[in-house]
Amino acid sequence: MSRKKAEKRNLKIGIFTDKSKQYNLAILEALYERGTATTWQIAKTLQHQLKFTQNKQAATYRTQNIYGVIQRKGGRLQDLEEKGYILCNEGLWSIHIKGRIALGIQRPDLLERESESYGRWFLKSFKETVEKIPEGIAKAPLGITIDRGLYRKDMTKLLESFTRNPQVFKIFVDETKELLLSGIDLDRIDEYTLAALLMARKRIRKIIRRKVKELS
Repeated sequence: MSRKKAEKRNLKIGIFTDKSKQYNLAILEALYERGTATTWQIAKTLQHQLKFTQNKQAATYRTQNIYGVIQRKGGRLQDLEEKGYILCNEGLWSIHIKGRIALGIQRPDLLERESESYGRWFLKSFKETVEKIPEGIAKAPLGITIDRGLYRKDMTKLLESFTRNPQVFKIFVDETKELLLSGIDLDRIDEYTLAALLMARKRIRKIIRRKVKELS
């Protein structure tokens, strides 16, 4: 079996494999496009994408039904938040770095039209996550051992340099794919473990070493 076929078979993200796949993907896409949104705004976007009608009364009814599905306890928004793909702050939902990466894997076409501002946003968010990683050695999935606080200082130095190149985001997506192929379950690891695992990847470490040397 070719590597490409093997990747297609094994490159799985839990939220995109169950019966809620359509809703989960639509929510991440909506937040990717909007930046932040209320639950009702997300419901309206999903109604337009998944259950479109030109009848205003029917559209409102469908939006209300979608709102009920995504906002209830155990609904799509709570599930995605608990798994670390999105977060809510004062009633506004936004997509987390894990959600951005998952969307980049599921929708590679987004990478092709990725803007420089998007690359800057992702790396800024990634830096903020790295800065909050607890200190010390920790065991990650598959018996991998990582020093969770090792790269925090370097990431602060690298932010300005990295944000000039939005293609760095594609490297993070590619490296996450490799983690998935090795058996990492993206649904079950938090953003701090994902960030530490990515910072420990050889390709990313190489970039870090080179950039640190350039900036020192």
